[in-house]
Amino acid sequence: MPPSTFTLSTQTLWQQSRQPVLARRETSTGTAFLSVAQREVDQAVTSVGARYGFASRWEMNARLSHRQTRWRVPGGPTTRARGSAADVGLSWLARPEGAGPAVLVDVRADLLARRAFPDAQPRWLDGLEVGITAYRSLDPVVFSLAGRYRHQRTGGDDALSGDHNVLLAPQVNFAVNAQVTLLGGLSLQYRDAGSGAGDDARASLDSALRLGLGYAASRRSTLFLNTTIATSGRGGGAGLDLEWLYRFQ
Repeated sequence: MPPSTFTLSTQTLWQQSRQPVLARRETSTGTAFLSVAQREVDQAVTSVGARYGFASRWEMNARLSHRQTRWRVPGGPTTRARGSAADVGLSWLARPEGAGPAVLVDVRADLLARRAFPDAQPRWLDGLEVGITAYRSLDPVVFSLAGRYRHQRTGGDDALSGDHNVLLAPQVNFAVNAQVTLLGGLSLQYRDAGSGAGDDARASLDSALRLGLGYAASRRSTLFLNTTIATSGRGGGAGLDLEWLYRFQ
């Protein structure tokens, strides 16, 4: 993170997953009964962000995002909702790479957010996220291990109750040449929705395979394409993520 470097980014993410839910069904004679169905959830997120390195090891960032969510149950109605968020963050290179791996620490807070749920209202300080990433370069390979914790309020004004998410993500980047880098890794996520999440108030453990490609279009411009494929957990599904970075210096 060179000082006095300004970076603009745009990102588009699409994700589809399945969630087991209880659905009301009817027999041919009109008798109603409950059965387990797979609810399909489609999400599309578009965001614009900016980062500025104000010191040799410090960087501040901000992001605006817009989210659209659609829920669909076979034989039932389709529900749609839109949400948005504004968040800010700070990154610190706690240890530069040398005899050992580099260590990067970052903190991010949701200043104002309206979740993509029906009838959701905007809320201040809706979530807080802390991450630590260690990486080691052994040309042409970069090994990294990221750990993240996110706390997000579920309802009311009680800041202590809410979702607790813990993510562990090892990754390997392989530089094919000066322009193309192949990305591959795994993610393991633990989520405890807490008592305020209604029917989803239960803990879950999900894993996914992550594959991607980085392309340096120029000295200032870089494109990233990432895919996520669920391998275990409550549901399933996949995601596609496209990000563009442009650096000013």
